Amino acid sequence: MDQLLNPDPTELASPDFQSKVVMWSYPIIRKGLIYVIDVRNGLFVLKYTGPHADEVRETEFLEGNSNVGNAFELDQP
Repeated sequence: MDQLLNPDPTELASPDFQSKVVMWSYPIIRKGLIYVIDVRNGLFVLKYTGPHADEVRETEFLEGNSNVGNAFELDQP
């Protein structure tokens, strides 16, 4: 996963960064980018590069806590 935006990227080098990431929001995918909010570090815009990354790139809009956007397509066999 590539991180595209964080309010203070210098904190990523901090030794306690990984132990102090607490995602507050449900993820939102918009035009292939994943938006999440960390209580301590702010907004993260992520680009997923793992398995099935093409499916994430093709997602126009999806909220992690609702059925709007591309959610209906995901339920189809």
